[in-house]
Amino acid sequence: MNPEPKLRKFYSLEERLKIKSLLDQKISVPDIALSLGRSTNGVWSEIKRRGCGMENYDPFYVTDAYTNRRKYTLEERKLLFECIQKGMKRIEISKIMKRSSASIIHQLNKHGGMLGYDPFSVHQGEFSFYTPVLKKDLKSRIENIEMQLEIITTTLQEILDGKNN
Repeated sequence: MNPEPKLRKFYSLEERLKIKSLLDQKISVPDIALSLGRSTNGVWSEIKRRGCGMENYDPFYVTDAYTNRRKYTLEERKLLFECIQKGMKRIEISKIMKRSSASIIHQLNKHGGMLGYDPFSVHQGEFSFYTPVLKKDLKSRIENIEMQLEIITTTLQEILDGKNN
């Protein structure tokens, strides 16, 4: 007989508020898990799901499926672009925008990545697939490596020709 699949039990608001109070008291995550009767990994997942870490845990943060399925508005895309320019982490952006981090990552990967994201062209539908944008000095590095390889091959050829003569 196959064992019954383990169903994921969602955290109630009461449990989330208890996690927040215990985190504020600097209680470790394994101790929080013991007090709730949950696994340590489950508590860690809950903390990551609703915040940027232990210090920023927000028990009221909504992880609703509806907010992640609706299309991005131009205002949301502008906000996403501003957050990228400020160098914010994706999970911080997701908390500000009230969207999942997977939704943010999907939006960025689909429309130019962290370096090439343009909210106006994305909103007008100009980007259809991910087009990676090279860093400015990356092209020069590649050219430099190609030149070094050319120097190495000619040097090796000269050495081989010198041994054959």
